Amino acid sequence: MKIKFKKPQNISQDEKQAMYQLFSSCHSIDYDVYDASFKLYSDYALGYEGDRLVALSAIDIKLLNLSSSKIVSIYMGSSCVEPEYRSAGFIQKASIKAMLKAALNYPFYKKYIWCLAATYKPYMFFSKVLKEGYPKRNTIYSEKVLETRDSLIKNCPVKYGQIGWMNASPVKWKLKDDANRITSSDLNDPDVAFYHSFNLPEDHGIFTFAPASMENLIFHVKNASIKNVRKAIGMTPLTASRG
Repeated sequence: MKIKFKKPQNISQDEKQAMYQLFSSCHSIDYDVYDASFKLYSDYALGYEGDRLVALSAIDIKLLNLSSSKIVSIYMGSSCVEPEYRSAGFIQKASIKAMLKAALNYPFYKKYIWCLAATYKPYMFFSKVLKEGYPKRNTIYSEKVLETRDSLIKNCPVKYGQIGWMNASPVKWKLKDDANRITSSDLNDPDVAFYHSFNLPEDHGIFTFAPASMENLIFHVKNASIKNVRKAIGMTPLTASRG
C-alpha cells in the first residue's frame, strides 16, 4: 500500500467523492456532514493500492499554547480502511509519517499524537504499539498529563462538548462495521477490558493520546519489526491480529 499526504485544498472533487464513498462504507454519514468538516484538517493520509483508494485518515498538526509551555498537537481521526487491507498497517505507517512531518515543521517542541477512539482498535494502538500512552489501566495521572489532555481537546479542529477521557463525537456518524465490536473473547485482553469498562454510549469514544517522542517512535518501529518476524515464522501473537 502506498500512502500519500495531501492538504484539503489540493484534493480534487473526484478524490473527495472517493474518500466519502470509502468513509461511508464504514460509517453512516450524510455527504453534507462529511463535506462540512472536510477542510477543518491540515492534511489527509490516503492509502492506495494501485490507483484505488483503500484507506484514509484525517490529520491535523498545529502548535498549541499551554500555561507554561507550547506543544504540538497531531490529531488523527475519521479513519477507514477496507477490510482486506486492515493487516497492512495503514494507521501505524500514517502515524509515523505524521510524527515525522510534525518533527520537521516544529523541531523544538514536545509533540503529542491523539484521537477519539470510538472503537477499541485505535485504543490498542496507543496501549500496545506505543511505550507511553494514555489513558492506561492501573495508572494515576499527573497534573501535566491531565493539562495536556485538556489542551488537546480544547484545540481540536472539531469541538468536543466536554473535557475528560470519555467524549461524544462532534461529527455525528454511526459505525457500520461489526468487525470492531467487542466479543467475549476480546475481553480476555486486559487492555480491551479496560476500554470496555468505560461503557461508552453510542457516538462516544475515549480520548486517547501519547507523546510523539523518539522513544515512542523507536518502540513502535521495533515492535513492528518483531511482529513481522513472528508472522514470517508462524508465531503471530493474539495482539498482532487486532488493528
